[in-house]
Formats: sequence, structure tokens, C-alpha cells
Amino acid sequence: MKKRIQDKCLSVSDGAVIRGLIPRAFLCVFVAVGFIFGAPLFADFAAPGVSLWPVSRCVVASAGAPYRYSATVQSGASSYNREYYLIAPGAPKALLWVFHGYKPDDDKYLQSPEIFIEKWKLAQISEKYRIAVLIVDTGTTVYPYKVGKGLSEMQQLRDIYRAAVEAKYGALPVITVGVSTGAEGAVKIAPLVAGVRTVIGISGTYNYGTLPEGGEKNLHTSQYGSPAGWRGEAPADVFASASIPRVVIISEEKSMYRAQMNAVMSSSYSAKIQCRAEIGAGHSHNWAFWGDRSVTGIIEEEIQKVIR
Repeated sequence: MKKRIQDKCLSVSDGAVIRGLIPRAFLCVFVAVGFIFGAPLFADFAAPGVSLWPVSRCVVASAGAPYRYSATVQSGASSYNREYYLIAPGAPKALLWVFHGYKPDDDKYLQSPEIFIEKWKLAQISEKYRIAVLIVDTGTTVYPYKVGKGLSEMQQLRDIYRAAVEAKYGALPVITVGVSTGAEGAVKIAPLVAGVRTVIGISGTYNYGTLPEGGEKNLHTSQYGSPAGWRGEAPADVFASASIPRVVIISEEKSMYRAQMNAVMSSSYSAKIQCRAEIGAGHSHNWAFWGDRSVTGIIEEEIQKVIR
């Protein structure tokens, strides 16, 4: 075990090192991000520091059991703690980055990273295709670009990725996949990190302006305020303005999320996106759909396209 943990040191090109057991060893990541599709720019923030250290080894599968880590992202006087899960072979060919959905403390929607690792057999997928798998526990976020108390959720995720994955393995090809609100994160991270080849949205919200009254609209209103605050935040804005090589969207039939997918299919940017309308017939918004072989098969198909 001691040797395994020592292997978690992450070297970067300028000689800085993040050591897995030393929370105070910070990597300075200098921020130079801007994109011009209406989302807020991030130029007003000091360079954040990121510290990473193992919390435990999570033996949830016989092959390639992942490590659970704690990450602290610091910007000026503000700091944020996130746990993340990383499964990685010695020399991964690509990264599968999984974004979970809305996860309150009681996890009544079954969105914890451990559930994804188990139900999607991510340790086995990592071993089978020799890819790394990353899942950051983001709780109840809806993955805003908008800055709250000093650092946006999307900045945090980008900086954890840079420190935990890119600094050790280099700029890998990246496949992002998100479920429910996680589909928003899977889309919105694409302009912020290099190498995103494919985005897979499952049961996602893409156009906030078309949300019916109720829980989903209330959730986004509580984050962004009035519709004026939604500008640049909706994944639809990213589809319209960012260049993502490949986007695949699927949804269950029996939920409001099918209407979200249909709206994408009829949009002006639909030519950029493959909507798999044949998937999800008879299904609802739950793990009976997300864990179905029709869904996991698409994820594996997209992995193979990237690594071949």
C-alpha cells in the first residue's frame, strides 16, 4: 500500500509537484480562460492552488479498484473541498469523465460516484480499454459557469482535472458523460479543457428557457436567478457557439427530458449533434434506464471510437 500511494505524486512541466499525502503542497494553476458565447469570463481571479491526497481505496470491484481522493481548490481567500474518484491504468489511452446528477445529502436520486462505478462497471471498463475514469463528487451543483463565492463550479472541476489527470498523464483525449443535471456539466466543461473529443448527454436539460414550471425550473432559478441570469449558462448556448467534435444525446421516453432532447433535434445547431431517439422507449428517469445495456453500450461505443 505504501508504494501504491507514493505512486500518486503528480509531476508537472515547471517542476512543481503535488504529493498525495501532503495537503499543503499546492500546484499553482494560472488561469487564462475566456470564451465568447455569453458565459462570464474568469479573468478576475487569482491563480488557484490545488492540493490532492488519497482518502481511501474503494474496493467496489475486483479489477482496478479506484482511489477516493480529497481535493482542495484555493483562489485568494476562498477555498473549496471536493472528493473525487480516479481509476487509472499505468498509461491510459483516454479519459472517461463522468458527471453525476443532483445529489442531496440523502442521495435519494442515487447519484453518488460509487453507484456509477458499480452500475456502469467502470473499474472493468478502465481495465478493458486502458482508459482513466474520473468522477468528482459535486453534490447539488447544476454546474454553473457563474461565480458564487470566488470560484465557479466549472473552474473547480477544470483545475481538479488539470492537477489530478493532466499533470500526471498529459493531455489525454477526453470523453465526457453526464446523467440528468450531470449532462450539463459534461457539455459545459468542453470549452474549458483541451482534448474533449466526445460529449454524451443522458437525460439532460439543455435549454433552460423551455423548462416547464416545477422542480427542474425552480432548481435552475435558485442558482441563476431571473432568466437574464441564464445567459451563457445553458448547454444550448455551448452547442451553438463552441466547437465540440462529437455530441451524442439520449433520453428516456417517460419524462420531461425527452422534450429537451426533441428541442435539440429541432434546433438550428442540430446538425452538430447525434440524438439517439431510438433509445429509451418505455423507460423513466431512473437507473433502470441509465444502467440499461442500451445506454452502457453507447458509452462503450464512443470510447472505442476515440481510442481506436
